[in-house]
Amino acid sequence: MKARAIAASTLLLVCGWTSSCVIDEVREDDVGEAPACRATALWAHDWGSREDDLLDAINDVRATGAMCGERTRDPVPDLELAPALRCAARRHAVDQSEGGTLSHDGNDGSSTLSRIDLAQYGGVPSHELLAGDFLDPDAVVEAWLASPTECEALLSSTAAEFGPGFARSEDGGVTTWVLLIGELRD
Repeated sequence: MKARAIAASTLLLVCGWTSSCVIDEVREDDVGEAPACRATALWAHDWGSREDDLLDAINDVRATGAMCGERTRDPVPDLELAPALRCAARRHAVDQSEGGTLSHDGNDGSSTLSRIDLAQYGGVPSHELLAGDFLDPDAVVEAWLASPTECEALLSSTAAEFGPGFARSEDGGVTTWVLLIGELRD
């Protein structure tokens, strides 16, 4: 099943640091109930569509298996979208793209676990994958598959949920992808 979000499209007037404003189409996604997540529910339509495509590409790889370095990984079940992980991933993607950095540590001093806690995720976080300067979700997945550590995370048999985040800097020069992966609590 494709990971398409049920989204309500609307138009948003976006005004940057310049004197001009543009009308940008946005969508509303489920990002959980945490107060810290409210700002990540309305997301640029283009950004949300890229996130959906990333989820589909990851589940396609999980359905077929892959080589992770020297190790063959068998197919594993699809991951389900976790709204709270999406919230935490989006918050970090914006932080990193606006700061021009790519790190598991936030420019605001946050850690992966503190961001996930703030989003009130109920599962067990297992991985945070980062990528920068990619527009194409398939290229992001290919880059992660080329790294044995990230490949193993994508094909983990204990992983059950994930949340993507994609953001671009205000000037469009920096793109950031964040993928959070989690396991269900027993």
